[in-house]
Amino acid sequence: MAEVSTETSSPHSQGGNRFRGPAANVTVMMDRDLLRYVLAILMIIEIVLGMIHWALIASTPSVHTAAYGWVMFVAVTLWLLTIGLFVVGLFSINRMISVPWVLVMMMYNGVAAVLYLTAFLTNAATAHRGFFFEAYLGAAAVSSWSCDRKSLQ
Repeated sequence: MAEVSTETSSPHSQGGNRFRGPAANVTVMMDRDLLRYVLAILMIIEIVLGMIHWALIASTPSVHTAAYGWVMFVAVTLWLLTIGLFVVGLFSINRMISVPWVLVMMMYNGVAAVLYLTAFLTNAATAHRGFFFEAYLGAAAVSSWSCDRKSLQ
């Protein structure tokens, strides 16, 4: 019978699977415990409501009223920023950088509340009777108000 060698190479061998340079010591782990916190649950709700909000605004012909450009800008910008902040928290990137995370989240939610309030007022003021897409605009105004109330809590 022939012998079989079961030797494996060491992780420090000359293979091509090893990173070199500043990226060699960076490890990003997903923080599954974050999903248990109220802040993460509220961010997930805000992402869903934000997507519904901008989808309702995008489904109307906004060329009739220029104010919907502002509402769409607020909806999409804050939706993308919320996704970005959620990813930063989920992968614990906030722990790698020296930024006061609580202050960043407080400032973001304060600015988001003001912007959502202006979008709500703009949307509610321009959703007039007799317009074909009145139901969509009313629903978008309500979802904007829901996002605004979440940011205030």
